[in-house]
Amino acid sequence: FARSRASASLTLEAGRELRGNPHGVRRPAQTEDDVVLFENSVDLGLATLRRQMIRSKDGEGRSLYGLREIFVRTPSARR
Repeated sequence: FARSRASASLTLEAGRELRGNPHGVRRPAQTEDDVVLFENSVDLGLATLRRQMIRSKDGEGRSLYGLREIFVRTPSARR
């Protein structure tokens, strides 16, 4: 079956996976361009992969950096 959207989040600290969001990290929406530090786009034919280095904040307001990957279906691609 096909899905139109999917997402996954993972928090690592000291080499271990943490459950939940213990540091209150803000997850910026894909439409917030001001959090994107730089982006690389790769044309995959049926979709474009956008890899973004982003800056977010934790619950105490400290800057955090992360990688976000977004797949955008090519308009002409068949479902």
